[in-house]
Amino acid sequence: MRSLAAILTFLLVWGAFVPAQAADKEKESSYDRIMRTGTIRCGYLPYEPYISKDVVSGALSGVTVDYINAVAKRLGLSVDWSEEVNVDQIAPALNYGRIDMVCIPCTPDHNWANVIAFEGEWNATPYYTYVREDSELTEEQLETGKFVTVDGYALTEITHDAYPDAAYLSLPQMTSMAEMYDQLRYNKADALVNDALSAALYSKNNPGIIRRFSDTPVISMRMFLPTRHGDDKMNAFMHEKFAADLPENLALMKELVVKYEVPEGGILLGDHCKPAETAKGEKICAPESPEKETP
Repeated sequence: MRSLAAILTFLLVWGAFVPAQAADKEKESSYDRIMRTGTIRCGYLPYEPYISKDVVSGALSGVTVDYINAVAKRLGLSVDWSEEVNVDQIAPALNYGRIDMVCIPCTPDHNWANVIAFEGEWNATPYYTYVREDSELTEEQLETGKFVTVDGYALTEITHDAYPDAAYLSLPQMTSMAEMYDQLRYNKADALVNDALSAALYSKNNPGIIRRFSDTPVISMRMFLPTRHGDDKMNAFMHEKFAADLPENLALMKELVVKYEVPEGGILLGDHCKPAETAKGEKICAPESPEKETP
């Protein structure tokens, strides 16, 4: 399985979706369709602990599944988990009306923001630097070490910004999550910058292989439940009803993090993420200020 933070920041081609955007205003709002039918059509992508799919029954479970179902029920709506979408089908599925929302958290960048909307703010995830369990690299040595990157993924730009003097081992876009971390395992690279949940999942299946170099995140990226670009009614609906910082939704999220045994710090909620943007327009959590020493 590919890393969620990597695959959900795949660089979409703007020109491929211009016709869909041009027709947006002629379409029925997803919000109006939901109110007319009483059903939200979800596109999804299995990724633990957000969404798991039973290989026999096809039943879905996970943090996001329970969250979307619970919020929809509170609103008197049902949820149709209607389409498992590949990354390159997310924008077409939304813009051509096959689904109403992407029901798994995505990290926006400027390419994605051109073709789909990010109004349902859901959570945030921290990125850390990971090295081999037995690595003896110092912080100074790491600055010029060899880092795993993936062509076209946001983690590549994050890595370049954090370690501008490093060397890079660039892997193709369809590289799996395990293959990324395996570059450290087999001494093909020194380090990898990636999200906390993917590292926890890899370590669960491959104990004793990697470790976090530092407990200070390289960056913490805010995540959203995407909707169709230009659909103002639907986007307002997401912001007003599905945002995770709403009191009733935040309480629900805290319950689900415990229920699904999300690793501590893997999902940042409430006061743990103060919304901010970088100079490049990346939607992040503002870095925490060092605590002042008491005189």
